[in-house]
Amino acid sequence: MKRLDPDIIVNLPTPGFPRVPAVNAAINEAFDKQNPDSGNVDAIAIMVYQESTSLDFVANYARGRVRNAVNVRVPLEAISVGCKGSASADTIQLLTSEVSRRGLRGLNVWYSSVINGFQYEPGFDVKDSLESRLAFKRALDSFNGFPAFDAAFDEDAEDRELEDILSEDILNLDNIEENDKAVKVAKQLQSEEDEENEKVENEI
Repeated sequence: MKRLDPDIIVNLPTPGFPRVPAVNAAINEAFDKQNPDSGNVDAIAIMVYQESTSLDFVANYARGRVRNAVNVRVPLEAISVGCKGSASADTIQLLTSEVSRRGLRGLNVWYSSVINGFQYEPGFDVKDSLESRLAFKRALDSFNGFPAFDAAFDEDAEDRELEDILSEDILNLDNIEENDKAVKVAKQLQSEEDEENEKVENEI
């Protein structure tokens, strides 16, 4: 993929403890500065989603001292930590703060689905938690340089964020309803056309 498009971002998911040989081999090759093929992986994403515990596994890859597994040092700026999609606002705030403080790459969120789309596991879906959605929006603002988690948080701003999200939900639902109406109308027209054709055939 990198040869086809050098700008494509390759993010490699990995367990908290490096126990998958194929993944370990890919990490060792990608972050070995002596390897001419290094750089094929831009970052790794730690697949641990229980509250903020993903932070506890950063050292396994940053230190590169896991015997018979990872023997290279993965730069902190190339490590994303896992975050459950429906995590509490406090957890998201803590992870966001630690990512910024430690110079990590970001959050690996599992997961978020689209409205009326497939849900892998409802208990993890950010779509079902308004608290999580607001917190992730503030996390993104924080990563972009805005003071999203200041102690003197603007409650009016939070209300506006909530209104924006609810408006988007209503808009999406309206679109879904409009699509449903269009389908029903199309089916009704098709049915009427079929009946008309059947009458003509009978008359013939």
